[in-house]
Amino acid sequence: MVKKYLFYLFFALACFFAPVAVQAEVPPDLFLLQDSVKIEQPVLGDALLAGSEVTVDAEVAQDLLIMGQGVTVASPVLGDVRALAGDIMLNGRIGGNATIMAGSVAVGKLGSIVGNLTVWSATLDIQGDVAGNVSFRGSSLTLGGRVNGDVETGEIKEIHWQPGARILGDLKYQATRPLNLPVDLVAGNIIYEPATSSALLPGAISWFWELVWFFAAIAFGLIMINFFARPIREINILMVQKPVKIVFLGLAAIIFLPIIGVLLMLTFIGIPLGLITLSAWLLLMYVAPLLVAIIYGKIFLYTFLKNRESVKNISAIWFLVIGLVILKIIFLVPWLGGLIEFITILWGLGGLVQYFRLKLQPISNVTS
Repeated sequence: MVKKYLFYLFFALACFFAPVAVQAEVPPDLFLLQDSVKIEQPVLGDALLAGSEVTVDAEVAQDLLIMGQGVTVASPVLGDVRALAGDIMLNGRIGGNATIMAGSVAVGKLGSIVGNLTVWSATLDIQGDVAGNVSFRGSSLTLGGRVNGDVETGEIKEIHWQPGARILGDLKYQATRPLNLPVDLVAGNIIYEPATSSALLPGAISWFWELVWFFAAIAFGLIMINFFARPIREINILMVQKPVKIVFLGLAAIIFLPIIGVLLMLTFIGIPLGLITLSAWLLLMYVAPLLVAIIYGKIFLYTFLKNRESVKNISAIWFLVIGLVILKIIFLVPWLGGLIEFITILWGLGGLVQYFRLKLQPISNVTS
């Protein structure tokens, strides 16, 4: 029973923090995974969209979740918007909050946000209106519209403003030196906190490394799925069948493999083998979360899609993409996120070790 509870705990946490609400009595939720996605008909429920280019030209009645390289939202969304994108333009009315991680984010002149705007990106350009607060982590902020609430930028490099820009609340920012801001830009207080250049760098571009990790993981996962689809399925089965045993096996591997590698390098002859062992250990550590992400993505789709047969026709790369998003959301939770991230690595690493153990057993039996 403990094994099942641990597995269901992982799944429950993923579902709790996953930014998609399930409306059991409203069937017309929209789920699309395509190279290019364009919505031209109203969506009566939630919409989960993923593709290289995503365009929303029709109203979404509830929440909108988007993943894509280029994203444009040009129609009203009555609920919240959550997006992971290369570049995104919001040019419609957002009835709830908007939470975005992207390379660049723009709120057009026709765009407005009723709730709060939270952004991790290199640049944020606000030409429309935000009724709530703005929280921004990045290097450059441009203001051309009106913010009714507070603006909090964290560590930032520059703030630009245009005629008509107005912050009705407070402006709080961190920078290496005070920025020259017009007096009539902020109706409330301007709160400046000094930040050293060493502190500015991670605060301004941490979003960038998050995106680099995410897209690099997808690229690496695509290679894995194309060349090792069958072993991945077998490893996933092992991980789900005995999760507690697999986690402890991963704990043993994460401790002893580097020790073995270092011991091998103490002798001249063992240096190449030691380097190979340490390199394999690092590679397995990188692959481990990807295996867990595939499981999470598969559970997510089987849970939220009513037509389970359609899930079988979905490429495994989408399991990976959705699973990585779920994991990233969970990892952001203070304290608990770090613990779950460590357990995730152990779970995937243990699955890899168990798979290789089983594959090497026939060899050992033959040699003996």
